[in-house]
Amino acid sequence: MARRVRHKQDPLSQGLDKVRRMLEPSPLSCIYQKVEEVVSALQQDLQRGFVAQDAAYSLSGHIDRMLDLLPQSFGERFYFDASMISALSEEWSRGSTRLSGMIVPKPSQDWGHMSLPLATYDQTATHVIDLILLPGDDRLEDVDLLAYPFLTHELGHNALFKYDKVFPQSFWPVLEQVTNGLRRQSLADKGAARSRARDTVTLIRQLWSPTANHYNWAHEIAMDVIALWTTGPAYLATFHDILEDRDLNPYLVGQSHPPYEIRTNTLIDASNRLGWENYTQDLTDRVAHWRRSHWWKERNNRYVACASPDLVRCCVTSVIAACETLSLPRCSGETLKVIQEKLNRGETPDLGAEVLIAAWMQWQHMDKDSFSAWESSVVRELAQAVMPEMR
Repeated sequence: MARRVRHKQDPLSQGLDKVRRMLEPSPLSCIYQKVEEVVSALQQDLQRGFVAQDAAYSLSGHIDRMLDLLPQSFGERFYFDASMISALSEEWSRGSTRLSGMIVPKPSQDWGHMSLPLATYDQTATHVIDLILLPGDDRLEDVDLLAYPFLTHELGHNALFKYDKVFPQSFWPVLEQVTNGLRRQSLADKGAARSRARDTVTLIRQLWSPTANHYNWAHEIAMDVIALWTTGPAYLATFHDILEDRDLNPYLVGQSHPPYEIRTNTLIDASNRLGWENYTQDLTDRVAHWRRSHWWKERNNRYVACASPDLVRCCVTSVIAACETLSLPRCSGETLKVIQEKLNRGETPDLGAEVLIAAWMQWQHMDKDSFSAWESSVVRELAQAVMPEMR
């Protein structure tokens, strides 16, 4: 007797089942609903013969890749991080800045921002999920408030992806002016010297051009200045923490991020303009230390040309103008005063920039154990306030 033949479930139904199991009972149930709409539409088109069967396999593969990139767990830290992002987004929206409607935190090895299109099978417009990557696992103990000012750096990417003309339109003319000037200076050169000069100009344009994908020096500098604008000296301290790595090459030239010396000089320049010059001594000392270190040999002529002080200064000017245009909330001396008064009263700081700045302020006058106890208590209290089952 022939064994029963069980019909294999079609890839679309399998993919939708997988999304349902993972997302329907989660805070990301809205993503499941959107995927269900796309799958249903494709199934109807398949039945009518409007599309080939290959579309089903393509969409199911897209669904699998999407699920691999989304968070896999939704514990206390997920709710804490999501609420931090929501609070900062609300603060920024009080001006003229509206961040994306779906920004999802995900534990990762390092900080980052990535845009993930929802699964689709044709070329029509689709919804986009913006992922903010945060170091650590989905455990509340992995929240490090002293590092969280980097969250404003990543949200800066989100803002400038959405308002993609605000920063580049003021920086492009500066880049053109500087590179055209270098090109004119090399006109008298001959042979290999002229070729090197031409290659250097090409490299500067490649590294500094504010491209749409943000893989360039100008946009990364913009994110550092936005983080400084919104969290003040808290970001300076956070940034300085990463500079203490002895294996960090401050003159390493790469496409996606400027060398750390350039980023450090940028923050010093921006701090002088924004009233935080009294908080830059550690950064100034670090730059001086690098120039006495074995890394100094990495600072060759090509590096010096790419690290043009004119480009750095003008980039800072363009970013500050963008912050003003977007009406981003600016951290000021008055901001620090209000937060300090709240801490003096023993009150818990609010989610958003306030708790990030408060953590930096507490670290200034607490020993390590006292700060850890304060941080743990504050994070736990804020997390409990946003967990659904604890409302």
